[in-house]
Amino acid sequence: MTSILSFLCVLSSIFLVVSADFVVVEHLDQPPYGWTKLGAANSSQLIRLSIALESQGRDVFERTLQEVSDPTHARYGQYLSRDEAVALVRPRSRSVAAVRKWLLSENVTQDQVQERGLFVDAVMTIGTAENLLSTTYGVFQHDKQRAIGALALIEVQADISVSDPLAEP
Repeated sequence: MTSILSFLCVLSSIFLVVSADFVVVEHLDQPPYGWTKLGAANSSQLIRLSIALESQGRDVFERTLQEVSDPTHARYGQYLSRDEAVALVRPRSRSVAAVRKWLLSENVTQDQVQERGLFVDAVMTIGTAENLLSTTYGVFQHDKQRAIGALALIEVQADISVSDPLAEP
């Protein structure tokens, strides 16, 4: 169940805003095929919200991969270390700062926020996530796996102040 919750929370957090106010960017009239809504989510339950940020060097990263993999190129075989690869694709520091500021403005504390490559993770209650995204979480169960309940969003909204740093879905 934890992996399903994490997966759905990641999916719930990568949407863009297109206007100056809170705007609905995703809405489900009914659960996806095979899922049944059991009820509202417990607003005091803790979840980890993973916010995907846009990479600043994706083009350079792709070009570098092509060059080091091409036997006819001068850089062939000069593979990147993990740290070098991460440095090429990390998000802009201003993007990370904007998301941190947004989270802190919604009473998510510094110790609940962690940077993880292209993601900023934040541990919070479902109630806080609902306020942050102007959304509603529900508990759903898959028809073929009766023992597993999962959280999912009904509707997603976000504040324009963090729209630029977020990755497109």
